[in-house]
Amino acid sequence: MGFILATAGSAIGLGNIWSFPFVMGQNGGGAFLLVYLPALFLIAAPVFAAELAIGRLGQASAPTSFSLLAPTRQRGFWTGVGTVGLVALLLVLSYYSVIAGQVMAYAGYSLLGTFDDASGQDIVNINARYEASPWQMALFTLVFLGACCLVVARGVEAGIERAAGILMPALFVLLILIAAYAGLIGDVGSAYQFLFAPSDVRLSSDLVFAAIGQAFFTLGLGTGSILMYGAYLRDSRGIASASISIILLDLMVAILAGLAIFPLVFAGGLSPAAGPSLIFITLPTVFADLMFGSALAFALFLLLTLAALTTGFAMFAPLTTRLEEKGLSRRRAALVVMAAAATLAPMTILSFNHLRDWYPLAALGFDGKTIFALIREGINNIVLPLSGVLYALFVGYWLQHDRVAQALGRGAKPFFMLWRRLLRYVVPVVIAALFITSL
Repeated sequence: MGFILATAGSAIGLGNIWSFPFVMGQNGGGAFLLVYLPALFLIAAPVFAAELAIGRLGQASAPTSFSLLAPTRQRGFWTGVGTVGLVALLLVLSYYSVIAGQVMAYAGYSLLGTFDDASGQDIVNINARYEASPWQMALFTLVFLGACCLVVARGVEAGIERAAGILMPALFVLLILIAAYAGLIGDVGSAYQFLFAPSDVRLSSDLVFAAIGQAFFTLGLGTGSILMYGAYLRDSRGIASASISIILLDLMVAILAGLAIFPLVFAGGLSPAAGPSLIFITLPTVFADLMFGSALAFALFLLLTLAALTTGFAMFAPLTTRLEEKGLSRRRAALVVMAAAATLAPMTILSFNHLRDWYPLAALGFDGKTIFALIREGINNIVLPLSGVLYALFVGYWLQHDRVAQALGRGAKPFFMLWRRLLRYVVPVVIAALFITSL
């Protein structure tokens, strides 16, 4: 149970409660869900299980595990694949911590009653003032990174599993309560129609890309974080059952987040396609007009803080382990990871204020993309899917049949053949086709 909660915590985070609703809102609600479900179970789930398998066999960080398991002549290449995943993970942590810091700040604002009786323009101004202050953003970013560092420095069982055992049940209870309250006071009919009864489904490469990118982002695939948890999976636990349990929990949280957020959005007459501002502008605007709105706002941002922390632990862990392999103590390694993320975070922080109008790759066709947008979209839409394909190919082709069967554990025979065919053919073909059509 400690493993399931810790690994589910690594997958369940702002990707479910911040990113999933706004990506879904921007891509047609139920139309996105129709594409997201097969993307999650046929593309992302096999890669998730592949990462766990590599971690169980390698018992180390991604670069070291690949080096131990790859054919001798290919060790350099596969070690590089693991290293690229860790670099991507550090970049994700650098911007994730900024968003998580704002979530923590907004929990404080709600507790202090800052949103009470505020107009829509007041909420916009509050958000603008926060984003205009790089020092304030940096402070809350450091608070978040410091909390993650303290827990991860204690180790997996004493730190991450113990924290997840408290935070994950609290997260589920709080999310269910918010969804139930939103169902009572919100526009449930419009929300359910938007979520589950799509009227205009137009399949496109952009929609499929968004669905796969969201699935990879929310599960943390392609970075080595899930691989790291696989190293701690007991031999008595089957990978297939563990993967299904965790992915179903992840999906349930994403759907509950939609049920908690969209009834309030529609009740306020606001757009579900508001984008990243859905959490920081749209919802506080709704809460300002509700009875006990401050309490509801605090509950939501507390929920987001819990979710952010569980994922933050998962981002720290593989980076910390890699540094331990290089000879650092766990505490010193965690501090180095914190310092590296804090050094990179200003690229995201300044994208919201002093550099918000600077588009460094505009000449290459990326006009309108700040540094933050380039990092986020580049990792979500390019690095993570490509890393996922390489993980799939490694387990599907390069790992010996008996090693893969050994990694899967007991009860794996019905799952084995279908899973390996998905890794060999479906995952690489679908993602390659998407990249080709997007050129």
